[in-house]
Amino acid sequence: MATANVTLENQLQSAQKNLLFLQQNHAVTLKGLHAEVRRLQQQCTDLTYELTVRSCDPSGRSKVKGRCGVHTPSRL
Repeated sequence: MATANVTLENQLQSAQKNLLFLQQNHAVTLKGLHAEVRRLQQQCTDLTYELTVRSCDPSGRSKVKGRCGVHTPSRL
């Protein structure tokens, strides 16, 4: 019976170690994904602004209705 207990304790320790590894790996991955989402959101904002500016002619009239006069987007 003692051998079975040692084996179960070893399995438990191994499972706990594996779980900790997965939790740490998940946290790193999630942090990277959040950073990528923020970068892509900023890129989308910048490109939207650039498209808006390019769609307006020098006289201030919009080639795309309702798009001129948009304020410069703020950086996140």
